[in-house]
Amino acid sequence: MHRVPLLIRIVPTFYSMENISCAGNLYKKSFPVLTCMKDAVPTETRPWGSFTVIHGGEGFKVKELRVGPGMRLSYQSHEHRRERWVVVKGRAEVLLDGKMMRLTPGEVVMVEKGSRHRLMNPGPEGLIVIEVQLGDVLKEEDIKRYEDDFNRVH
Repeated sequence: MHRVPLLIRIVPTFYSMENISCAGNLYKKSFPVLTCMKDAVPTETRPWGSFTVIHGGEGFKVKELRVGPGMRLSYQSHEHRRERWVVVKGRAEVLLDGKMMRLTPGEVVMVEKGSRHRLMNPGPEGLIVIEVQLGDVLKEEDIKRYEDDFNRVH
């Protein structure tokens, strides 16, 4: 699992010279104190590339998807969530309920609950897409796969 840099914030507080540990890193406390906001944000690797959860809260999650050249995600659907994809780098092909679309940076596709969809990178360079998930269940288990290049259809 790859990790991005640790997020920290400066907290005005009393003078202290104690050591603190945050996500495996040791910091010397002084005024102001360095306080760990949260652990480093994990990037999960998949056969098609990777994703990083950028932000989340009740009823929503935001991910950065990185799809390798010539790779594609499963043809899949979700029972509990809808998704919005914004292409930020590269060119995407999207199969949505049997209809093929081509997207360039700045273009958006709306994936409704129950819609069969697949994201593909037909180009020679990496594809980056921001995915916004909206729904009552935002877990990776909410995926029904119909086709998959990596034998993950159950």
